[in-house]
Amino acid sequence: MEYSGADYTQVELAKANIPEDTSLYTTLSVATLNSVLKKIDTTLTADQQSKVDGYVTSINNAINGLKYKNADYTKVKTAKAKVPSDSSLYTEESWQHLQDKLNDVVEGLDIRYQAQVDTYAEAIETAINVLQYKPALTEIPADLSIYTDASVESLNEVVNSIDKYLDIRYQSTVDGYAADIRTKIGALKIKDADYSAVLSAVSEANTKIAEGIYTDDSVANLNKAISDVVYNLDITKQEQVDGYAAAINDAISKLEVKFVPADYTRVDSEISKIPSDLSVYTDETVNALNEAVNAVDRTLGSDQQTTVNGYADAIKTAREALKYKDADYSAVETAKGKVPTDSTIYTTESWQNLQEKLNA
Repeated sequence: MEYSGADYTQVELAKANIPEDTSLYTTLSVATLNSVLKKIDTTLTADQQSKVDGYVTSINNAINGLKYKNADYTKVKTAKAKVPSDSSLYTEESWQHLQDKLNDVVEGLDIRYQAQVDTYAEAIETAINVLQYKPALTEIPADLSIYTDASVESLNEVVNSIDKYLDIRYQSTVDGYAADIRTKIGALKIKDADYSAVLSAVSEANTKIAEGIYTDDSVANLNKAISDVVYNLDITKQEQVDGYAAAINDAISKLEVKFVPADYTRVDSEISKIPSDLSVYTDETVNALNEAVNAVDRTLGSDQQTTVNGYADAIKTAREALKYKDADYSAVETAKGKVPTDSTIYTTESWQNLQEKLNA
């Protein structure tokens, strides 16, 4: 007994759904479909109908798996590559128009939208072609004070030479004005920064360092401030340059004097001249001298030498002002009290001798 042929009706219906133009789809997805089709055995019998039905499923899956190719963005990329790098040369309106066209591009479209992608490229190309240059005079910096006088004068010579009343016949001349102005703008030279405050601060710092009286740490801090200076900056960095001067002056103000003992030679000299016996001088003048001596602070440094010299002067003044005490006349008064009241009882010669002693 022989089986009749299997029913391929659904297979043919499935195959009818295959797109006529498979060139729109990726090579891999088309290859998958073709592989399914090649595996179809058209000689199967009715007892093998389930296998035929499997062909239908495989065909439908392969059709559903067909993937459109990506649209070709080569023209878009080529157009984008032509976009000028310096937007400052063009009017804001024309530049914004170009940016709008660039922003209109939708990336990742497939080949069904190739015409739309090509339209993006054409729109970008057109926007580039209609870019409008700014008038050259508007490109001149608003603040010319930061540029050297010579370069500004050169620019002004070109500007002042412009004939603003030329007609269209002289368009090439007008275009030449623009080119000349842009050349002079490009040649503008920024002034050098003013380093006078820095140089003054460095000079003072070097003088201080040469004195050799400051601590190593404070001098090192000052030297660092000096070495931090970056020279040859232009005027746009003037604030930075002024900062260098301020840093050096600050380091100068923070210099710490080394401790060098003051010279007490004069003080010791004046003390050595004080009499060894002060008992013969009045208490008041001796006290004044002792106060001057006791006021001496032996811990002062060389930066206080003036104070130390003042100690010496004070001691000298107090020493020279010492005043002797008055003599004690009590014994004399006692002796006088013993003089007899009646001279008549004594010889003239002896009495006269006593009077001479009293009058001495």
